Amino acid sequence: MDKEMDSRDWVALYKQALLKIEAGISEGQRKMLFGHYRAPDMALSVKRLAEIAGYEGMRSGSLHYGKLARKLSEAMGVQPTGDQISTIAAWRGDLKDERGHGQWMMYTELAQALEELGWVTSVESVSDQDIPVPPGVQKPKEVVLQTTQRERDPLVREWVLRTANGICECCGEDAPFESIDDLPYLEVHHICHLANGGSDTVSNAVALCPNCHRELHHGKFKEELAEDLYASIARLKRE
Repeated sequence: MDKEMDSRDWVALYKQALLKIEAGISEGQRKMLFGHYRAPDMALSVKRLAEIAGYEGMRSGSLHYGKLARKLSEAMGVQPTGDQISTIAAWRGDLKDERGHGQWMMYTELAQALEELGWVTSVESVSDQDIPVPPGVQKPKEVVLQTTQRERDPLVREWVLRTANGICECCGEDAPFESIDDLPYLEVHHICHLANGGSDTVSNAVALCPNCHRELHHGKFKEELAEDLYASIARLKRE
């Protein structure tokens, strides 16, 4: 932030910019912004921000919060210093959370702008809602299902996993646990699904943690994540 500007000037600038972009802020981005405000010391890791919004994976959280920050910086007419999120918060790599992740600390001027606009007092958290407990099924019936699987090359799977070396190629986090064979547990995902005519080759396959794998199949922003993978992993080719 510009040290020459007065704190009140920043509050006014944030308020003006927030009102300007209000209609373009997604529900997930709102959840991250308000969750960030409510956090102790207004400090959260990107992974925790993603979880608050229901995004699976740190990269997805960074992508969507970064988009909000970019909208905000453009509306303010300022350039972020480094990461896009620096428009919203200051990076504190020394301020670790319980999982050892560095955190972003929201600027007090932005927090004050949210308060003065009344945005942070009108939002209820999901935990405050009254959700009835379902009765469930005491004796689930047995169901027979028929599935079709496609032939795969085990050497492709082995190559992709060895190349990833225990790191998810989507979120960049370590594998969440070790499998029974004492190896980091990652799953191989085909960017162009085999069912859609995709090839079983290293140029169409990535190693993912279970969360990122599920998100790339079922997530709201799965197409954006796939584009991010194409952009960041040189061996991948569109099919």
